[in-house]
Amino acid sequence: MRCAAHISNFIVQDGLAVIGDEIDRIRDSVAFWTTTPKREQKFEETTHQLVISSMKQLALGCMTWWNSTYLMLSVVVLYKDVFRRLKAMDSQYKCLPKERD
Repeated sequence: MRCAAHISNFIVQDGLAVIGDEIDRIRDSVAFWTTTPKREQKFEETTHQLVISSMKQLALGCMTWWNSTYLMLSVVVLYKDVFRRLKAMDSQYKCLPKERD
């Protein structure tokens, strides 16, 4: 008999598989803005311009640890307006998550 944590893990993994494409776009977006110090600085500057006061850092979720994916998503939601503004400012940024993501 499997333990409850193991069964819960299977349930969450199945749910994440259903929205895998959306999570991949979000993960690509986070990776883009955390790849270099210059991009991180541009992200922070845009955050200040939009008067977003969250101190949470973008962090790439580990694909095998669903709780890190949850933490990544919970931070990205706070910065959705920043991502939109950066898309308008930076032509290299092509992985903006869709509105429904």
